[in-house]
Amino acid sequence: MKIAIIGFGAAAIGFIEKMKDTGNEIHIFEKSKDIYSTSISGIRADGKLFVSKEMGGNLDTDIDLQKDLVDFWIGKSGNGEYETGHSFRNKDYYIQFYEKGFQPIISDFYHLGTDQLKEILFNIYEEFRSLPNIHFHFETPVSNIIVEGGHVKINNNETFDKVVVAVGRSGHKLIKAIIKQYPEIVLDSTKVDIGVRLELPNHIVEDLNKEMYEFKVRYKSKTGYMVRTFCNNPSGYVITENYGDITLVNGHAKLKEKSENTNFAILTTVQLTQPFNDPIGYGIHIAGMSNMLGGKRVILQMRNVSY
Repeated sequence: MKIAIIGFGAAAIGFIEKMKDTGNEIHIFEKSKDIYSTSISGIRADGKLFVSKEMGGNLDTDIDLQKDLVDFWIGKSGNGEYETGHSFRNKDYYIQFYEKGFQPIISDFYHLGTDQLKEILFNIYEEFRSLPNIHFHFETPVSNIIVEGGHVKINNNETFDKVVVAVGRSGHKLIKAIIKQYPEIVLDSTKVDIGVRLELPNHIVEDLNKEMYEFKVRYKSKTGYMVRTFCNNPSGYVITENYGDITLVNGHAKLKEKSENTNFAILTTVQLTQPFNDPIGYGIHIAGMSNMLGGKRVILQMRNVSY
């Protein structure tokens, strides 16, 4: 079987790892110029892994499989170095947050660091490209996918038996085009996550960072929305990401180099109703309006806090 994979991120790596010894011919199409040039988000940022039955949205992933995934990524580091923490396994912290109306989330975290991810990703890439049945195509963006005669054609050119679309945020235009052409493949397209990223001095959350590494909580607001913390980065960094038409922020942390601040996001999932069917477009529109208010930049609000 001849298989195409669009994008070389975490999803693609997981698929290739399972399929590499099956004898199938696998082609990876990546729009970046080389293995070092992919965006800082997704596979390039932070390197945080978790083991939990209370995270992952609607996916129910076996705990042993989650542990195998952690072992896979740590094993590719070559040195076994990582940071770890345990979210709300301490009963005292759990009770304190619960009494204030929060829903604490129990999880184990393993942090590889953005700086170490470069080497890990290169090690994985070198292993895959050494196999005769795996072929990488850099600087090859995919703009359209057509299904015809039981096969799939990419960019009106090469034909494959199967195609795995594994793009990240920067691939939203391709996803939108696919959904428009083949709406039947989408079972639910009415949800979108919206949020903000906060940054504060380390000392404010120092005890939580040391105990948990990432503190995960949910909270039902007075307006009825369920909000949650996401992607906590102790001694980390806030960066901007440019997607051409919009600019966003992201957060990450390194294994070796540390800052004096912690950053994390607060998100809510907005459930919309029919005829709405474009969560990506909705999110891009909101981000675009935010950029407009910020003079084509991200909005930064500062507040003095004394403790």
